[in-house]
This record gives sequence, C-alpha cells and structure tokens, in this order.
Amino acid sequence: MGYLSEKQTNFTIERKMKILFFTETLFFGGKERRLLELIYFLKKTTKHEIVLALTEDQIHYKYVYELDIPIVIIKRKWTKYDPIPFIRFYKFCREFKPDIIHSWGRLTTFYSIPSKILGRIPLVSSMIADSNRGYGPFTLKYFSLKADILFANIILSNSRAGLKAYGIDIVDGPLAGVYGRSVVVVDETGKVKYTELVPEITQEPNYDAALAAL
Repeated sequence: MGYLSEKQTNFTIERKMKILFFTETLFFGGKERRLLELIYFLKKTTKHEIVLALTEDQIHYKYVYELDIPIVIIKRKWTKYDPIPFIRFYKFCREFKPDIIHSWGRLTTFYSIPSKILGRIPLVSSMIADSNRGYGPFTLKYFSLKADILFANIILSNSRAGLKAYGIDIVDGPLAGVYGRSVVVVDETGKVKYTELVPEITQEPNYDAALAAL
C-alpha cells in the first residue's frame, strides 16, 4: 500500500464525525486499497470515529490492523441476498449511531438501505468501479442496482464511463456533466475551515457561509 506522505496530508478537518465504512472483504483489489487509503488519510488528518464493517472475514491487507479501527463482521448465512446482513447491519447502526454510511459495493449499498431509511443516515456509495455493467434487466443484480441508485444520497465512481455504463450520467440539459457541488475553504496554514457538499446538484452551496469562514 502506498501511504500518503506527510506533504500530502498536512491539513486537518475540524468537525468530528462517526463514519461507518461497509465493504464485503479486504481481499486483493484496487477498490479495497482505495478504501484503506481513505481510512488512513482520515485517521491522519481528522479526529473522526471510524468503524469498518465487512461481510466476510477475508482480510488480505493485514496492515488494516495498524489503522487502529474497530472491524465488525456482518456475516452472511446463506446466499448474497439473504436477509441476515440487512438485520445485523441495522442493529449495529442503532448501536454505533453513525453520522454517515459509506458503502463500497453494490451489495453493501443494498444492505445499507434499511439503515439509511429507518435511521435517517446519509448514504454514500462507491459502488461503481468499472465501466462494464455485465448484466441485464430482470435480474436480482439489476433490481439491487436500481434500489441503490434510488436510495443512495451520493454515488461515487472512478470514471465518467462508469456512470454512463450504469445509467447515472446526465447527458443533456443545464446540468450535463455535473455530478456534485461542493465548497472547501482552506486557510493559509492548510487547515480546512469550511466544507459543504450539497445533497442535490440543483442546489447551490452556501457561498455566504464559505466566505464568512475566510
């Protein structure tokens, strides 16, 4: 794992949050490495309380234990679509009370939906990591994908081609090519003084609040 250098992480974020990351495994893969890079970055630059939930206990990247975060296994009992993870994840959310759920995959986003709705917890999904959907309509994968798109507050992708492949891209109109609106104010010492990511791309950020933080 290529950890971020001191030079790359020489700023801090003031607001403390409880973040629950949710992925299936920490087996070999670029998605898993990106997740651990993000957790490392947040541990180094913030005071956020972070928990990592997995559906399987396959952990190839052993340095996750060096990050000093709790790891919870939300074990599946039968198939990928059995109801156990929905229930166990919801119970854990009630216990941990996260400010945000960040899921890393189609299924973990799907498992997070009841917790997002019942607990009114913002759901960020990094479920798109390719540009080849690989399955058609009228399948369980397609149904879960549509549910994920409907209920996730924010969907992240590592490419615009991925968004297009999964039918999320805005191709025309005044918002064509716009995927999110945010404001970050950083002072001369590198400290983040104000951040805002609007929940809906048609909504403008609070520019007055951003300017007031200068």
